[in-house]
Amino acid sequence: MLRVVSIIALFYSSCFGHEPQCICSKYHYEESLLEKMIRTEIQFEELQKKLDTTLKEEQNNLDAMLKEQQNNLDAMLKEQQHNLDARLKEQQNNLDAMLKQTVNKTDFIEEEMNRFTERSKRDREETMATINQEKVNINESLTQINKLAGE
Repeated sequence: MLRVVSIIALFYSSCFGHEPQCICSKYHYEESLLEKMIRTEIQFEELQKKLDTTLKEEQNNLDAMLKEQQNNLDAMLKEQQHNLDARLKEQQNNLDAMLKQTVNKTDFIEEEMNRFTERSKRDREETMATINQEKVNINESLTQINKLAGE
């Protein structure tokens, strides 16, 4: 593109331009103009190379920063996952302990209820036996009273 512009500028200057106010020939002026354009093109190419180099360096720097940030994020995520796992394990242990304690209390209450039921059953049986014995005693007393009354 620069070459096309250079050629057009050269053509324009040769056709419509004024010749310099020097003793040099037209060809000498065109030759110096062409040399200047070539030097400008060379400088432009060098500048383009520097720009490309700088752009690559900046891209590498950005890639390195991005990789470092990604590594930091990965490390933070790993640490948070570890913390969450530790908390979850702690909560699971607490729940297991509470469940074990509840089961132990339930077992204790069940044993106490069984003992109470057995004691109540024995007491009832003893009371029934006592009542039956008292009935027998009352009946014997009534029989003796009736015998004595009938005599």
